[in-house]
Amino acid sequence: MLTILLVVEVFSPAAPAWAFSTLDPWLDEAPTSLTVLGTDSFVGMTASGRQFTQYRIVSAPEIRLHKFVLGDKFFYISDRGVVSAQGDLEAISIYLALS
Repeated sequence: MLTILLVVEVFSPAAPAWAFSTLDPWLDEAPTSLTVLGTDSFVGMTASGRQFTQYRIVSAPEIRLHKFVLGDKFFYISDRGVVSAQGDLEAISIYLALS
């Protein structure tokens, strides 16, 4: 089965652009709806009715780090790549180390 993830581009403050990726096998459901809640977050539903969200975890303009959540799984998306961390503080530390 092809895994598809809908990801908001976090590099630009302009209207979000959509990209598809095969980031992780646990994301095995196609997105069916998406609502943009602002320039820094969105919420949507998968084909089986599971909700997913993506939101910015730090409001500082120099840190472009978002958390993507589907069910009890999550990872972080940034302008420096995908970050795998156990929590927000660890993700911020990794992000800052990538500079």
